[in-house]
Amino acid sequence: MGEKTERAHQGAARRTTRTVTVSDFSDDFSDVWGVFLHPLLWPEGIRAVFRVARRGWWKRWPFLPLPDVAYLAWRRQTAYGGKKGEVPSTVTAQQRRDDLVSWLRYCRGLRRCG
Repeated sequence: MGEKTERAHQGAARRTTRTVTVSDFSDDFSDVWGVFLHPLLWPEGIRAVFRVARRGWWKRWPFLPLPDVAYLAWRRQTAYGGKKGEVPSTVTAQQRRDDLVSWLRYCRGLRRCG
């Protein structure tokens, strides 16, 4: 085995894989309800779901186009600060829903421009 191949195998062995569960996204599912009040954003929301879905989502349980847990934790930290993957208690559910609606409007505007 070559040195590069051996290092790749060692790196793969170190990585831990964790089964994604729907409960990992319970807060995010509640945020989605805010989008239902804006039917013009539904198509953009569907596009966004597939844009952030983990690769090969149809091959792994649950067979839903959910984002990777690590990606979601990073997005929460960059959006709201606080500990990795946790939304600070000062951020309300309404603020998260408003952020999601604003982001979808932004995405829709970008798509229209490009």
